[in-house]
Formats: sequence, C-alpha cells, structure tokens
Amino acid sequence: MASYYRISCKPKSGREKSSWNNHAKSLRDKSWVFVVKDRKDLREKVVPFFKKNPLYTKKQQDFVIFMKVLDIIEQGRHLQKEGLKEILDLVFSNQRITNKRYSKENILS
Repeated sequence: MASYYRISCKPKSGREKSSWNNHAKSLRDKSWVFVVKDRKDLREKVVPFFKKNPLYTKKQQDFVIFMKVLDIIEQGRHLQKEGLKEILDLVFSNQRITNKRYSKENILS
C-alpha cells in the first residue's frame, strides 16, 4: 500500500523505496506527489520534515491526524476492531468537507 503526500517542489533523484511522480489532475496542476512505500520512511523522513516545516493551512490538522494514525498502526492496534474504530474516529473527526467514498457507519458494518 502506498501512502501519498502532495509536496510542491522538484524531485530529488536516487530514492529507492520512495519516488517522485508528476501527478497532474489537469494541465494546470503543477504539483508533485512523493510516493512512500515504506513506513520507516514515513516515520524517519516525512514526519520530521513536516514537524520542522509545519503547514500553515487546514492541512496541518490532517497531518496531526496522520501522525496519530501512524502511531496506531505501528503499535499494531489497527488489526483489532477497536483500533480500526479509533482510526475511523480520528479520520472522521475532521470537519473539513472531503470526498470520502464511504461513511464511518458503512465501514464499521
């Protein structure tokens, strides 16, 4: 499973477990997506980067939720129903309007 984080900068070469891809939703979209396929890279590279360079938008709240979910997964609690429910509570606690495909109730049923 790949985790995606949009980062607006040019790619660096020489990454094995992680890679840069141009992710154009439209011709005007100039953002890049950094694909991370290793949880260790998330913990050691992505999280420290965003702790050092905090987001100044509503995305900061998403990042805080992301870090909490990562902690739950690293502890293995996501493998039990209570841990999954805790993750869903965190994800759905964000009041921002998003395009979630499923409701929390749908996932838990």
